Amino acid sequence: MENAPIEAFANQVGGHTFALQNQGMLHQGHCILKQLQDCGRGDREVAFYTTIAEKYPEFTQWIAGFHGVKEVEENGIKGRFMALDDLTFGYNKPSVIDLKIGTKTWEEDAPKEKIERESKKYPLQRIIGFRLTGMRVYNAQTGDFDVYNKKFGYSQTEATLPSMFATFFSPIPEARRTDVIRSVISQLQPILAWFSVPGRLQFICSSVLIVFDGAGEDPKPIVRVVDFAHVRQLDASSRDEGCIVGLQRIIKELQALL
Repeated sequence: MENAPIEAFANQVGGHTFALQNQGMLHQGHCILKQLQDCGRGDREVAFYTTIAEKYPEFTQWIAGFHGVKEVEENGIKGRFMALDDLTFGYNKPSVIDLKIGTKTWEEDAPKEKIERESKKYPLQRIIGFRLTGMRVYNAQTGDFDVYNKKFGYSQTEATLPSMFATFFSPIPEARRTDVIRSVISQLQPILAWFSVPGRLQFICSSVLIVFDGAGEDPKPIVRVVDFAHVRQLDASSRDEGCIVGLQRIIKELQALL
């Protein structure tokens, strides 16, 4: 990877832009480079990746592989980046959806102003437990991707969610679509089961990423959890009810497509 060129990551659908020329994630070889966020958030995310295998080894099957932290310099500007597996690597036309899970997007000790600001962004999230932060869908007619951004996500209602998910899976031929959706559901269910056990972790502002190949014979759908700047240990009797609600609802929406 060290000798591979560093480029902008074309398949990013959600997340932040960062200081180096105000761009998003970078790409190098089979890895994406995610700049460490400020205010300690980046260091907390690195700590998650370096300790999760020891604390909850079973959870590592649902996250991208972590390959350390490296410094990147561009036009005299330096930044620290996490190197993570590119979850779209090996796909011909990767269709990707980023679903931020949880019924709230703030931590328990957040200032009142932030709680009010966050709660107004997408009130429906308090009910359904997730929101769309981005989606790229391969369009065979144009040979390009249809891109749906955060603004599109905020516009979604309970009535439009079925259409949103149907649009995401539309590149898959109808004869194979049901099998792909079933595969995604079967990958989501053990993640939900993990969250359902008390005394584990609470995830704030983490996302479920679903990826499949929008072209070619094998869509190879995968499900991963991403973004771990706001993760905390729960006490022995508590569960992350917000993420449970979100995962249950995503599964329900997908089951309705079968």
